[in-house]
Amino acid sequence: MSRRPSKPSSGSVSTVGEPVIADGRTLISEQSSCVRATFHRPGENPYVAVAAADDRGTLYGLDYASERPQLVEVIHSGPDAVRGNHVHRRCTETFTVLSGEISMFLLCVCPGRHLLEERMVAGTTVRIFPGTPHAIFSRTDSECVAAFGDGDPRHDRDRVVILHLGSRPGTGGS
Repeated sequence: MSRRPSKPSSGSVSTVGEPVIADGRTLISEQSSCVRATFHRPGENPYVAVAAADDRGTLYGLDYASERPQLVEVIHSGPDAVRGNHVHRRCTETFTVLSGEISMFLLCVCPGRHLLEERMVAGTTVRIFPGTPHAIFSRTDSECVAAFGDGDPRHDRDRVVILHLGSRPGTGGS
């Protein structure tokens, strides 16, 4: 049976629905050793070299010197968007939230099929190691950057269904 992750912290109700976890997955709230990723929080994030905000907006300087990325993607998502649902067999992905709030879902590599949901806000980075299936659910308008090392992700994405959008009661969706 599918389990729903927690509702958005803003108290708003999704107009499309909440993400629904694919069958056979067990949602966990704390990272275990079988989830191959490293999170860096705002204020302790070695990838965010500069972060400044004033009445003109926010400036981020991202330090990928140790990564030597082969491709950098800038991703804008509206609220209630699901992205990802894939795995990179060879690429390491360094994913940083610049604005908004997302939930990152990471599938473990053990037979237990644990699925970690980690909420990420501006200034948070996760480094996802090759072979770790992942997907994001954008809880608000969000801007994110994904930098890829160890290969070109355009040729290294295999689909893995981790989550999809469900519908609110009475809307007639799945």
